[in-house]
Amino acid sequence: MPEVSNGCEVIFNVPMGDYVDDGRISSGAIATLKGGCGLDLYHYLYANTKPPTKAMVSGVAIHSLIEAIIAGIGLDEFMAQYHVLPKTNRAAKDATIAEIRAYEAALSLPENNIDGLKLQDLKCLADALADEASGFMLSSGDYDILQRVYAELKRASYMWLNEMYSEVTIYDDSTKCRPDGLLFHKDKNGNMCAVIVSVKTTADMSRAERAAWQYCTKEAHYRYMVAKAFGLNIENVATLFLFIGTAEPCLSRLIGVSPQTALEFNQWYIVARKTAIYAVENQSFSGWESSPITTI
Repeated sequence: MPEVSNGCEVIFNVPMGDYVDDGRISSGAIATLKGGCGLDLYHYLYANTKPPTKAMVSGVAIHSLIEAIIAGIGLDEFMAQYHVLPKTNRAAKDATIAEIRAYEAALSLPENNIDGLKLQDLKCLADALADEASGFMLSSGDYDILQRVYAELKRASYMWLNEMYSEVTIYDDSTKCRPDGLLFHKDKNGNMCAVIVSVKTTADMSRAERAAWQYCTKEAHYRYMVAKAFGLNIENVATLFLFIGTAEPCLSRLIGVSPQTALEFNQWYIVARKTAIYAVENQSFSGWESSPITTI
């Protein structure tokens, strides 16, 4: 890996919670300005309280699996860190109680006294425990998906995964990024180049190209940050999408971003980056008519 430059900080193995809690501007925040306005940026930064979706939880588990493969950890050892939630139907009280007991066992908690609780109360308790156990508890469906993904990555034999730096966190004064993977190499002229590997999951592989195009706004942020952190020409930083199917037969597909497409989004990004940094530093969001934000 090249030396770090331009006042950036590169850290390995930053816990996801610490990364999310860091107040610097992320790729997702800047991407709101593509077809949006300062109001969209404001809501992303300060008013977005939606819990993680099922797809996000599954995606995190798949990313962790790829890290395990790179580290030479076998499937059984990797899966041992997770508890599997049995299939339940919350329309039935007994099934909801079974779900609660499964969460309690996974969290090593004493059993709650649920005598006399109504079904709605049981569901609320199950939701609270689910939030607490979400980091290491999978549905039976997610468990099956991870097994199929592991088999596909072994079948496809992506040898370059063994050379990839995984989950590298990059910070500068105002922004942050966490590309899924980084590869470095030198071109025929001896110039250092980088490839950003962006891992995505999809239930419909036929939509992968369209999805890749939609992700290009965020990828421009990654290219800029990688180029800045390692002193590279941004034209020598490429993006490679690794799409992994989550539905049978769980195949994978590589999609590259052409230099022409990268240039288009890189040019848009430079303007959007300045806009986002100015908005945050001055607490001035176009389209937002309230008084400046205060903290207590």
